Amino acid sequence: MITFSEFSEFIVEAPKELHPELQQVLDSSLPPTKKRNSFLQKIKKIESDGEETGLVGKKPKGSSRMVVFHKEPREIVLDGVRTQLPTITKIAHTSKNTRGSLESYIPYHFHENSSFGTMQNQHEGDSVMHKMHSVLRPITSIPDPYPQKRFHGHGFEDISEIKPFEFNRDGVLAPMIDQDTANHSWLQMGHVKDIDKNRFKALTITKEFPKGITHDEFYSAMNREHYAAKGHDIDHGHNNNRIDDIVDSHPFAQNVLSYMADSGTHPGDFFIGNLGEWKHPVTGQSHLVIRDAGGSSDILNLYLEARKRRLNAYR
Repeated sequence: MITFSEFSEFIVEAPKELHPELQQVLDSSLPPTKKRNSFLQKIKKIESDGEETGLVGKKPKGSSRMVVFHKEPREIVLDGVRTQLPTITKIAHTSKNTRGSLESYIPYHFHENSSFGTMQNQHEGDSVMHKMHSVLRPITSIPDPYPQKRFHGHGFEDISEIKPFEFNRDGVLAPMIDQDTANHSWLQMGHVKDIDKNRFKALTITKEFPKGITHDEFYSAMNREHYAAKGHDIDHGHNNNRIDDIVDSHPFAQNVLSYMADSGTHPGDFFIGNLGEWKHPVTGQSHLVIRDAGGSSDILNLYLEARKRRLNAYR
């Protein structure tokens, strides 16, 4: 269950799985205090009636976005096969008009619906980047022939209304399933498991790298390439030949570099907590992916500028 105090900080256009009575409260013109109380009462009523709110578990909350875990998986068609995909939704804070919020210290005008969270959702949800770099690429134009119907049991079932995707072996982004394209207030993604540095190393084992690579080596390689492109030589604290081999030969590193070059994503986003293990719902195979890629260089620079302005304001 998501708490009313968490929702009070957001203006949310919720995805389809949210209970319609909760959506009605969020869409209402009630003042904030009454909306919070109404939302809480509605959750209690829905649960007492034995119905599902559509939300489950704790909600990890960062400075700009909150993550909602959906109880029911999303139906998709993957390479012509109907399957189910566990999903999460990233909900942006929209507190730019709140006095003292970081957004209020950005040095130029923002659109009324913009915040750091909506900017991150817009960057991470870039549909062109997902067509190129996601592990699941959306199929927007159906090829001919394409299986609009699939044999199931004693007959055929129509799958033409379910979103179709194709697997991208070279993809490095967690799959994007749906998003609020108008205001970027939410972004629905495939669920990705947490990993530690040992699991990262195991997931990077290849024929050329039989022991895998460490996360420290990967992180250093990405940062070195990023700053080298800007004409800066940084001390990454690793053997140069080893880092060169990773950049030149490791497929995950090469694919991430390609994504960085195309999207402007800053390598600071690639710490271990922003990476994870995504499991293919049909084959069951695990893939190392970037599960949080909302930070472009421009957004990070805005963060720094806003923090400086807020600090100076209290001096």
